[in-house]
Amino acid sequence: MPPVGHAVYFEWCTKFWATDSTGVTPKSSFTVDTDVALLDERVITLDALWRFKRANKLSYDEDYQKAQDAINDLITRDGSKPRLNLQGPPAEFGPGIFVSAGNW
Repeated sequence: MPPVGHAVYFEWCTKFWATDSTGVTPKSSFTVDTDVALLDERVITLDALWRFKRANKLSYDEDYQKAQDAINDLITRDGSKPRLNLQGPPAEFGPGIFVSAGNW
C-alpha cells in the first residue's frame, strides 16, 4: 500500500485500437464503415502513407519523419512514462534477509 498522498498507476496495453460507433465494443481492426479509431486518425494516416510509399519503392524518408514526429508529439502530450519492470530485483541483489521464492 502506498503512503497517503501517493498513488500507483498501471497502463493497460491492448491490441484493440478501434471501437464500434457506440464506443462499447473494442476491436482489433475495422470491420464496418462506422467503426472509429481510438488512436489519433491523423497519425494513422501519416504512418500509413510512409508505409505505402516504402512498399511501393517510393521515397518515404520525409513522410516517415513526419509520422515519427507526430507520434512523439502525442506521447509527449500524453505524459507517458517509461515501462516499469515488475519482475523484482535481479538474482544477485545485495546482502540482506533472503526468503526464497514461494515461501512468502
